[in-house]
Parts: sequence; structure tokens; C-alpha cells
Amino acid sequence: VDVMNAGLVAFDALVSTIKKEMLGSYVDPVRDVISALAEDKQKIDVNWLMPVFNIPNGLQPILPLFLQGLVYGTPEVRETAAYGIGTIISLSSPESLKPVLTKIAGPLIRIVGERFPWSVKAAILHTLGLLMKKGGTTIKPFLPQLQNTLIKALHDPTKVVRERALSALSTLISNPIRADSLAKDLHTGIRNEETFVREAMLRALRMVMIRIGKSVTPSFVGAIVRDLMELLCVEDDTVRQAAAYSLGACTLSLEGNDLEQLLTNVILPMEQEYSWVLRHGRALTLEATIDHACAVLLPHFKSASRVVSMYLRDDKVPVRRAAVGCMHKLALRAPDDEEINHVLQNLLPILVTLLSDEVKDVK
Repeated sequence: VDVMNAGLVAFDALVSTIKKEMLGSYVDPVRDVISALAEDKQKIDVNWLMPVFNIPNGLQPILPLFLQGLVYGTPEVRETAAYGIGTIISLSSPESLKPVLTKIAGPLIRIVGERFPWSVKAAILHTLGLLMKKGGTTIKPFLPQLQNTLIKALHDPTKVVRERALSALSTLISNPIRADSLAKDLHTGIRNEETFVREAMLRALRMVMIRIGKSVTPSFVGAIVRDLMELLCVEDDTVRQAAAYSLGACTLSLEGNDLEQLLTNVILPMEQEYSWVLRHGRALTLEATIDHACAVLLPHFKSASRVVSMYLRDDKVPVRRAAVGCMHKLALRAPDDEEINHVLQNLLPILVTLLSDEVKDVK
């Protein structure tokens, strides 16, 4: 420990001799040294922490270098600084981060909201995800700001930024947040005219409904369900699929008459007098329901098998493909029950015929 403390004092003294406007040029080499020191250790133990970062005040000398680069550097330096801070976070314990978390979180949130290249935003979102994982209860004051930041990032035209935002959002909802507030933001987002924004919002909404959907006010879940039902017949395949998967996830939060109406009128309809686009959307919704909430289908299992059988014979490839997905999820999720097994066995001949389907994806 004495050696590490002496090293920190020396590093602090060295940094103090460098003009602030020049600190950015040292971000890259310092990050490389830290990564090189950690690489061999983490090959042996992925949870290895840097000893010097985990002694009292061990982060104090090194963080100003990276924060200076993050706040005042060129876009390239900001990106490297954000990843460097992420590396430091991953090599530090929650206890060591606690005294400096505010110093880290504030600049990250502020910079990601400004007009910088997508690569800078992606780097910061990656680091914010790491910070939320390690921050524990200390991150709580920042949760509303983080929610707004991630919702905004889901609107970004660059896919990498949206994917990083989704990943960080998955970590965010592990914290005690206001479920209604987040669901409302996402519900608003699915009405966006941009396809890529709609898809990102729907994917996020699915995640929220799976993880914390039971904390969302039932009447609000009903409003979400109604809008998702309308999206089952949109022409865009990605939006339709994302809406169907979100709707299937909503069955985890529905009860009583609301659930029965959705099952009877949307998920398990026997009539075929509607467009193939809607049939496709409903087939995908059934697949998602089997995947996320198979138990709600058990009282209707024979009806579900008839609907799957109908979709397996459909003349449209996307519908048949979704029906095969339903069968796959049934095989994985359905309980081992004699009656259920008998019903599934009756569907096997249809699956066998699909092995000779002219479309490779169906096979």
C-alpha cells in the first residue's frame, strides 16, 4: 500500500506540471497503460480489480486527466476519455467509486446530450451503463436524468447509439425507478414517424414490460396495448415485429377481462378474413406470448394449437415462418403434460410437410 500511495503522489505531481489544455494529449497513452496492466490479470480472473484504484483516494489523481479530456478535448479525445473512464470503473469496486461517482456521472450525462459525433455518444453510453452497474444506491439521484438521456439516445439516427442506449436502459430498470414515467416516455415514442425510432422504442417497451410491467398502472397498460394492436397491421416489417413482441410481453401485466379479450380477439382468433399483414402480426404476438407468458395460454391451449395449425398452413411465407417460431417456443416453454404433449404431436405432421417448403427460411 505504501508503494501504491507513493506512486499516486508521484502521478499527481506529474499531472500537476502539465497545462490543462495539454492534458487531452495524454488520455490515449494513459488509457493504453491501464488496459495493458489489466489485460493479463483479467485473462485469469475476469473480476480482477486494479489494486491502486481500490485504496483510499486511489482514483483521485487519475480521474481529472480523463475528465479534462472528456469535457474539453476534441471529439476523438472525448471518445477515448469516455472509454478510459469506463475502464477505470470496471477495475474499481463500488466502494471506491462512491466518493467520485458524482464527479463522473455529471459530465458524462451533460456531454452525451450535446451535439457530438455518434462515436462519442456511443462511448459515453457504454460507460454510463458500467457506472449504473457499479454505482448501486449512490446513482439514485441521477436516475431521472439518466432516463431522459437514454430516451433521447433512442431517437439517434445511428444504430450503435440506439443499441448502447437499449443496453444501458436494461441496467437502469434494475434500479428503483418510476415505472409509469418510463413506460409513458416509451409509449409516446412509439408514435414517432421515424421507423428506426419506433423500433427502438418498441424494443425498449418490451424490455420494460417483461422486467417491471407489473409496476405499471393497469389502465396505462391498457392504453399501451390498444396502440400496439394498431401497429400489428403496419406495412413496415421491423415495426410490426417489434410491436407484436411488445404486445406479447404485455400479457404478463394483464389480468381478468382485459387479458381474456386480448387472447380471444387478437392472439387466438379463428377467423382468417383479414390481411396477411395482420395475420403475420398476430402470429408474432402469439409467439411472443408463448415465450414470455406461456402460463396464460394453458387454459386456451387447444385454441392456441388450432391457431398455430392455421398459421402453419398459411399461403404467406412470413406467417408460416412465425408459426414455426410458435412451435419452437411451445417446445421450449410448454409444461410436460400428457394432454399438451398429445396436442403438440398432432401438429408434427404439418411441420414435417414444411421441411419440403420451397422457402429456405421456413425449412
